[in-house]
Amino acid sequence: MERLQDLEKKIGHVFRNKNLLEAALTHSSIRPGGKDFERLEFLGDRVLELVVAEQLYLYFTKEKEGDLAKRLAGLVCREACEKVGQELELSNFIMLNGAELGPRSAILSDAVEALLGAMYLDGGLTPCNHFIKLYWTDLRNKTLSPPKDPKTTLQEWAQTHEKAVPTYELIETTGPDHAPTFLVQVHVLNHAPVKGNGTSKRQAEQNAALNFMENIPVRHGKSL
Repeated sequence: MERLQDLEKKIGHVFRNKNLLEAALTHSSIRPGGKDFERLEFLGDRVLELVVAEQLYLYFTKEKEGDLAKRLAGLVCREACEKVGQELELSNFIMLNGAELGPRSAILSDAVEALLGAMYLDGGLTPCNHFIKLYWTDLRNKTLSPPKDPKTTLQEWAQTHEKAVPTYELIETTGPDHAPTFLVQVHVLNHAPVKGNGTSKRQAEQNAALNFMENIPVRHGKSL
């Protein structure tokens, strides 16, 4: 319990329902089906997008919708959530089955979203707003101009190096109707396809593009 109190201090919210906090920190590898963790992750993903979108709307008053959308994509992506998870030292609090570990970045990112979902159910948008301002403001301010999302960056790279445009293929949809997970594969000429998943097709495509770019220097010696 003391460890959870340490985390509550970090996020600036004391949970009334401690079961929600524990569920957000209990990875799906621990419980068969992992419904609680996955459902909270699904909800937290939507809360993050809503709160960040509102903050961007209020902060960048003169930017167009397209530029705001690019900023949003950069702030709700796996990398951004992973950085927040690292700052929170969330790996010290997550309960998981080590034998079923996936990429650490994905685990931290998923846990941050699950934590946000739990905060929303426990206290509404107010603690979520506070938490996101606390940990996402620096990420937002580091980029003076709207960043390029992974799909845009990959497309520019592919057109330059391979004279081709990436294509995305939906491989499968898993999970319940209320919280689906999409698996997408990106194809680039002369390269092996790379997969990515997400709670929406857009997010899965962005993650597939990100995974492709992370592997480019290793596989082909062609850096971005």
